[in-house]
Amino acid sequence: MGDRGAVAVTADESFFVPAFAVGAIDTVAAGDAFNGGLAAALDDGRSLSEAVSGAVQRALCVQLKRVLKVRCPIAQPLINFCTI
Repeated sequence: MGDRGAVAVTADESFFVPAFAVGAIDTVAAGDAFNGGLAAALDDGRSLSEAVSGAVQRALCVQLKRVLKVRCPIAQPLINFCTI
C-alpha cells in the first residue's frame, strides 16, 4: 500500500498498520526494507501484527535517511541511529 501503510489478512484476523508521513524523496529500497524486516521478524517468531509493524518502521527508516540527507545534512547522528 506504499505511503498508506500495510494490511495483513489471514483466515483468523486482519489489521492495518498506517505509514508514517516523511515527505519521501524517493521510495527506492523501502519495499526491500519492509519485506526483509517482515521476513526476519517472522523468522524470529514474532506475531504477524508485530512483524508488519516492525516492517513499516524499517521502511520508514530507509525514507527518513534519504529525507534527512537531502533536507537536513547536519542530521548525521539521527541517520546513524536509524540503522537497519
